Amino acid sequence: MEESKFPLPNVFIVGAPKAGTTTINSILAQHPAFYMSDIKEPGFFCTDLIEESDAFHGRGDKFFKFRTKDQYLSLFSASEDHVYRGEASSKYLFSKAAANNIHAFNPSAKIIILIREPIDFLRSYHAQCLIDLVENDASFASAIGKEDERRAGNSIPRTCVVPSYLLYTELATFSHQIKRYLDAFPKENVKVLLYDDLREKENALLVELEFFLSLKAGSLAPVGVQNKGRSIQYPSLYTSMKRLSKSNVVQQWTKRIPKAQKRAIAKAFLGVNFGPKSHEPMSDELLARLRQHFNPEVTALSELLGKDLHQRWGY
Repeated sequence: MEESKFPLPNVFIVGAPKAGTTTINSILAQHPAFYMSDIKEPGFFCTDLIEESDAFHGRGDKFFKFRTKDQYLSLFSASEDHVYRGEASSKYLFSKAAANNIHAFNPSAKIIILIREPIDFLRSYHAQCLIDLVENDASFASAIGKEDERRAGNSIPRTCVVPSYLLYTELATFSHQIKRYLDAFPKENVKVLLYDDLREKENALLVELEFFLSLKAGSLAPVGVQNKGRSIQYPSLYTSMKRLSKSNVVQQWTKRIPKAQKRAIAKAFLGVNFGPKSHEPMSDELLARLRQHFNPEVTALSELLGKDLHQRWGY
């Protein structure tokens, strides 16, 4: 590996989305041994998804702003005095290229993976996709039903960052994704955590994390679940406001505003449309179909992790 003028990151929180990556990032960021990138989701190592995004949008600079090694490592330019330097990109788990790319970059890196029960994950992920304008179908059942159509390249919103982000059941097939990291890294360098443990047994989960990272017992402090699910109250208004916020005029204007002030404006600007998380009722037929679909996946995860997830998740 060529020598870099910046310190190399050595801890990667790789996903899954809506499974606690923001919370774990916040927990590690408050520990004095850690320097966590201020920018979440740089996505530098998911080169397959970057290529797909560029091809879909017909240009190479619309999304994924960190394209060169120096651009990426600049995220860690102030981290020299820290033992651990890390970042969180929740699509690294779904990416078919990220595991090997990270290993080639730093083969001794520590990998942290978080997953949650597949159907629960999908409902939360679909809601987030609506907020991010990745998805334009507000019906969870309808969006799930479009997966084959979208795999063929149809019915994909132009505001979708990467078309594959709409392949819902593939995103929730965690066993194959975890295996890519176990194939690339020594087993002792990969830690898989469950979202339900983060919510219900946070202190016990932190003990596991301290052992994995060779930290002093009791040195990680709980912060509570971050980035909780929300729902859009006025979809049409929200979409218009979101698009306006991403326009060139607004983007140029906001470059002159301090980061903290920019976040406050964005929160006020877009936040009026957010309400508490609320999911449409799921039909018994759809629930049964999804449980049947994911039953082999839960079996594979149980064997991979050595935990009876059938019992825990009610399959």
